[in-house]
Amino acid sequence: TADLVDRSARALGGRMTRDRAALDALRDGLRALGPQATLERGYAIAQLGDGSVVRDPAAATVGDALTVTVARGRLSTQVTELHPEDPSA
Repeated sequence: TADLVDRSARALGGRMTRDRAALDALRDGLRALGPQATLERGYAIAQLGDGSVVRDPAAATVGDALTVTVARGRLSTQVTELHPEDPSA
């Protein structure tokens, strides 16, 4: 029975090692998709004074104050021009 216990313990240990590796891979995948990883790649989030995220130039007007979040902090700026996408492009 000691042999059976040893084999069971090794099997359980192997299973736990595989499960830990799978969890680590899932965690890494989630981090890669997270907002901080996106900011680290050079993207930014622009927000109006009310906290709403600017997704379209039409959401802002010239003179609006914006807070721009980047990977390592925030910037305060002001809209000076609007450049909507050309729908025919």
